[in-house]
Amino acid sequence: MKELMEQIQELMEEMNKENMLESMEEMEMGDKELEMELDRLMELFKTLEVEQEMQEMVEKLEELAEEQEGLAEETEKQEDTNEELEEKQEDINEEFDKLQEKMEELEKKNEELERPKDMGDEPSEEMEDIEQDLDDSQEQLEKQQNKKASKSQKKAAEKMKKMAQSMQNSMQSGEMEQMEEDMQALRQLLENLVGLSFEQEDLMANLDESTVNTPVYVGLVQQQYKLKDDFGLIKDSLQALAKRVFQIESFVVEKVSEVDDNLEKGLELLEERQKPQAADNQQRTMKNVNDLALMLSEVMEQMQQQMSSMMSGSQMCNKPGGAGGKPGSVPMDKISQGQKQLNEQMQQMKDGMKKGKGGPGSKEFAKMAARQAALRKALRDLKKQGQEKGQGGQELQQILDQMDKIETELVNKNLTNEMMKRQEEILTRLLEAEKADRQRKFDNKRKAETAMQQERKIPPSMEEYLKKREAELELYKTVNPSLRPYYKILVEEYINQLKED
Repeated sequence: MKELMEQIQELMEEMNKENMLESMEEMEMGDKELEMELDRLMELFKTLEVEQEMQEMVEKLEELAEEQEGLAEETEKQEDTNEELEEKQEDINEEFDKLQEKMEELEKKNEELERPKDMGDEPSEEMEDIEQDLDDSQEQLEKQQNKKASKSQKKAAEKMKKMAQSMQNSMQSGEMEQMEEDMQALRQLLENLVGLSFEQEDLMANLDESTVNTPVYVGLVQQQYKLKDDFGLIKDSLQALAKRVFQIESFVVEKVSEVDDNLEKGLELLEERQKPQAADNQQRTMKNVNDLALMLSEVMEQMQQQMSSMMSGSQMCNKPGGAGGKPGSVPMDKISQGQKQLNEQMQQMKDGMKKGKGGPGSKEFAKMAARQAALRKALRDLKKQGQEKGQGGQELQQILDQMDKIETELVNKNLTNEMMKRQEEILTRLLEAEKADRQRKFDNKRKAETAMQQERKIPPSMEEYLKKREAELELYKTVNPSLRPYYKILVEEYINQLKED
């Protein structure tokens, strides 16, 4: 900011009006980013402060409950004089009074949050109820009614414990619910961002083919305005989410500002009929949107890991395509069926191109590639299952390699006759593998009737090779980085469809 101010001062002295205005715009953008980031950090700080104070409140309640329980036993056994018991009870009462004051302050702070935390069932009323028991015990001690005092003390201690547990449970369940809600919002943002990127790419292609002095060009500029408005909605949602999700760091906010800036400049240039210059800003817009999607995808992964640890190792969601033979795996016949449907879809698009209907757009290619990726992942899991049982997987590996090539072609937006031939070969080999799988199951069943089947283990050297090979064939290795978040969403959806069909 200081450098910008110095630059503006120099330009003012030189009276370079155009450059001076540009620098002032940059400073204004910097101020806007700074304000957004400060607003985000302030809300995060307030949230963390409330969470910390809630946890301290729980711990203090548990501590006081233990003290009160101990005093109840002393009172019941009359180990100390009544004066000493009264003094100890008075100390506990004073501590509880301080706790009540803190609770009132905490409730006010919580109400000021944009998304208040769940603090349990009316904590103030619960504390008033506990306070009554504490006052009763104090009064009963003064009257030397030790048995009654002990009962009141035990009741107060029990209520403190119950309140602490209620607050703790509310905090944990509230945090989990909030994370699930934030995950859904993040997923929707990812879908919207990738969709916007595809629309921007298609719009750029259409603008490139258009003439500036035509109604078509005007319509395309209007589409660019719509994309700007769409991103405005995404930005508002992202800013709201960033105030709750600490994993969304400041560079995400900066990236949003870059998208905003390029959209604005691109539209100005389009209005001035400067297509080549506008195309540069549109390209930057698309790149920044893709970068933003990747950043949010990483945030989603971090949140998934956090939720997984919170749930003591259980996954937040059912991950598709587990090891074959385990619940949730996709059987071979479903993979063959899915491949057949994909082949038919690709053939329809190919026929449409021949009839002059135009080729599929980036989004359609991405969907087909993701569907192929889902089928490849499901087949890879079945191959792994077979290897664990000592069955060879060479034939399946050859199919996987072919699928991998098709996926790469689709990512590169190719749809050729050669590809269609390879797809038919893949389907044929899948059907053969399906038939062999059925025969193997039948043979195993017959063998099981006469003898226990001896388990075969993979030699260590082969197992090491297979692990390396599997690492090389990661699901997203051929995918353009800008498409990976979209792939994660689509592949998951397609595998779930295969399981449900």
